[in-house]
Amino acid sequence: MTSKVSQAANAAEVVTVDAVAVPITVHATAVPITADAVAVPIKSAADFSEEELAAVVNFRDKAFTSRTLVMPGGRLLQVSNGRLQIKALDAQAQAFLDGHADLERLPE
Repeated sequence: MTSKVSQAANAAEVVTVDAVAVPITVHATAVPITADAVAVPIKSAADFSEEELAAVVNFRDKAFTSRTLVMPGGRLLQVSNGRLQIKALDAQAQAFLDGHADLERLPE
C-alpha cells in the first residue's frame, strides 16, 4: 500500500497547476443611425410599370458564342449566339456584366 501512496504523492508533486486570472473588458460601441443605415423597402412587381418590367439590356460576348457566366453568389447567366439579355431592372447583373472585359453593352 505504501507504494501506491508514494506514487500518488510523487504524481501530485510533479503535476502543478497555477491558475491565472485574466480580466476581460467588453467595450460597447455606439453606432449612429444615418440615412444610409436605414433599410429601404423592397419594391414588388406591382410598383413598376409594364414598360419598366419589359425593358431589357442586351450585351454582346466578344470572346464566346455560348457559355455560362457565374455571378458572385452562384447566379448563372447564359450567353447564346454571342448575346446575353437581362432585365433593365436587374442592377446586380448589369454591374457584373459592365465590369466583364469580354462583354459590351449594345445600344438600345
